[in-house]
Amino acid sequence: AVFFGVLPAAKDIGILKEFYFLKIICVSIEGVILLTMLWVWNSARKLRRHRAWSDARRWAERLRAMQSTWPLGIDVNDGNATPAATWTEWQAKAMLRKLGPPAGNMTGDVHRAALEAGRVNIVESQIRYHDSNHSVAHRVHHRMEGIENKLFGMLLTIIVVFLVWSTLPYLGLPWDSPWLNPPKPFAAILLILSGVIPAIGATFIAIEAQLDFAGSSRRSAAMKPEFEDLNNDLTAILKDRSGNPPLSKARMLLRQAAQLAVSDVDGWRSELERRRIIRGP
Repeated sequence: AVFFGVLPAAKDIGILKEFYFLKIICVSIEGVILLTMLWVWNSARKLRRHRAWSDARRWAERLRAMQSTWPLGIDVNDGNATPAATWTEWQAKAMLRKLGPPAGNMTGDVHRAALEAGRVNIVESQIRYHDSNHSVAHRVHHRMEGIENKLFGMLLTIIVVFLVWSTLPYLGLPWDSPWLNPPKPFAAILLILSGVIPAIGATFIAIEAQLDFAGSSRRSAAMKPEFEDLNNDLTAILKDRSGNPPLSKARMLLRQAAQLAVSDVDGWRSELERRRIIRGP
């Protein structure tokens, strides 16, 4: 929208001279873009897409935890008698009541196999996720920051050159020199860049403020060692068939890992709500 707002200045560069109604065309396109943005924002606000996005992620994480803990007769909310704070937790409790306890004999081999499946499904997958998320979020944050700095430096350089160039006629140099005053194309380019570059920078800042790539990278860097420690402890217990420590400890560690995964999503949801820059539910 900003680009089309300043695009009529391109007629001074020698571009688009053929378009007689250039200003009308550009303002019309800018208006269409702004109206489209307003429609997207309003429809998303009415459908509560922002909340639905975070709810969907928590629900998926809660189901993944149940998939591994229910066969072992445990749950991340064992011992917690408080009412569900979210609809996803209420739905999870309703699903557990409907399923009931797992049926069949829990022999040693079945117990061990269920624990191993849970270790792979929860602990190893969390290690892979946090390793990948840390790397990707760190890279995206630094690339966006690098682009912002380069664009700012480019705009600052052009402004300084324009100002210095504009003061040359006042330095006592020959007035008939053709290069004393900045040509119109240069001023038009400066006008376009001074409108577009700050808009790009503001967009990047808004994206970073909403998605918090730097914070996400730091959280994943902190979470990965915790899951690695749990994975090492679980692996050691499952490989030791002497019964010391017992498999009940492995079950406790698996529930701890599931709780950690769900609480990580809860923390992410709280941070997401705190960082919101768009008004509305």
